[in-house]
This record gives sequence, structure tokens and C-alpha cells, in this order.
Amino acid sequence: YFLNSSWLSFRLLASAAVPFVVSAATTVWPGAAYLVARGSTPAVSGAATAGLPFSIDVARMVPAPSAAALGPWRALNAVLLAAWVLWSGFLLIRMAATMARIARPRSGWRPATVAGEPVRVSTDLGPAVVGVVRPEIVLPAWTLSLDAPFRTLMLRHEVEHREAGDPRLLFLAATCLVLAPWNLALWYQTRRLRLAVEMDCDQRVLARHT
Repeated sequence: YFLNSSWLSFRLLASAAVPFVVSAATTVWPGAAYLVARGSTPAVSGAATAGLPFSIDVARMVPAPSAAALGPWRALNAVLLAAWVLWSGFLLIRMAATMARIARPRSGWRPATVAGEPVRVSTDLGPAVVGVVRPEIVLPAWTLSLDAPFRTLMLRHEVEHREAGDPRLLFLAATCLVLAPWNLALWYQTRRLRLAVEMDCDQRVLARHT
């Protein structure tokens, strides 16, 4: 939270990697905390109790809960687990459908060279960087009629996104949401990450173009 909301205002933030690390840690933390809790159950060894003049029967002092008492909690746990799987499955299907919707017309975009950069020209999609494995710059046809300085500035913004690997970064952030969609902090962090990516890209463009 605090890294995302505070560090964005500092020029020391050289890239959006820091907010992503926070999001990744948020995703991993619940599972790590669960494993640590399971491994930290205290055990009384024979060596520790050998010198005691009395013995303590923990099982009698704190009896194990009965199956009837655990029943409602187990049922609730099963419901929550099922909701988790369904929610993650829905987000995964939506992400796959979005990628497929972009990939279908991709073969029909004509290649072109604008200001020395290879691009794809679409009818209405863009300006954007499309693709995770092989990211490509996509410009809508109307941008070709812009004045050269405006078109170059727009293109430079997308080049910076491509060179910084922002599509991969946002894809990994979306994957974190698929893994833990119940984490409200993660949704907030992903939103801040998208803002950090754009602010970071704008800063690099402005630093290189007067």
C-alpha cells in the first residue's frame, strides 16, 4: 500500500518494478504465512521435561475439538475454497478471452515504418503495445495523418512501453489477481501499478524529448 501510494511522487522511482514487487509479495504472503504457522507448532521434547518434578497432560487440559464442533467451520472452508476456484476460473477465462479478441485481428494489421520504428497499423485499436512474448506497437490508421511532432511523441511513448517490458509486467500483475482474487489490497495495488507504469513512461519520454 504505502510503497505504491507514496513512492509514485518521488523521482527516485526509476521504474514500475517496485509497485510490482509489492503486488507479488501480497500474492505470496498468505501462503507463506500459512506454511510458517504450520511449521511453528511448539513441541515439548523429552529432554526439556526430564528435569521436571511433575508432568503436564496438555491433551486433558485442552481437549481436541469434536468433529461436530468442527463441522460448520469445515463446511464454510469448503464453500470459500469453491468460491475462490470459481472466481479465479472466471478471471482466467476473461483474461484468455481478451487476449484472443486482440489476437484474432492481429494478422490483418498491415506492417509499416513510422519514424524509423516498425509498427502495425489497425483500423481502430491503439495506440498500444500488444503481445507478451513478442510485443508490437499498434497504431490506428488515423494517427498517420497527425503532424510529425505529435505522431513521433505518441510513438515514443509506445516505444518506451515496449522497451521497458511493461506488457509483461502488467500480464504478471493480472496473473497475481487470478491467483488471489479475494485480496482487496491486491486489486488496489494493481490499479496503482497501472498508474505507475504510465507515469514512469511519461517521465522517460519527457526526459528525452523537449
